[in-house]
Amino acid sequence: MSKRVSHTKRTMDYCAARSIYACVVEKWIPNTSIRKDAFGFGDILAMDALHGAVLVQVCEDNGGGMPSHVRKIQVECVIEATAWLMRGNRIYVVGWGQRAATGREWVPRFMELVLDEQGDLDAYVRRGLQGVDDAKESG
Repeated sequence: MSKRVSHTKRTMDYCAARSIYACVVEKWIPNTSIRKDAFGFGDILAMDALHGAVLVQVCEDNGGGMPSHVRKIQVECVIEATAWLMRGNRIYVVGWGQRAATGREWVPRFMELVLDEQGDLDAYVRRGLQGVDDAKESG
């Protein structure tokens, strides 16, 4: 029987493979069975080569996991998320799903939360985080 790999581990491996500096900022609170995200929505802090600091919320992509995590940030963490973005940082939600077309391998999908003209949090599908090697090719 194979051991289940967490989506946080998958995201950290994704970052490492692309020379993206990242660390887990989600904390386990002993004796409570509770995990606490940074600012209520950050599982991983990454340094995107083109954009600087990125807080990443990691989730399951299958079954509506991504939209519910985006809504959580937009509603429950709106003050913290807005403050994070107003300081020039970024927020990504990374959803991991198994795609039949890829032989059931786990594939990430990325959404970025941004502030619109009215200052509200909006989400857009993105290609992914930029690593050191990706930035060299882009620049």
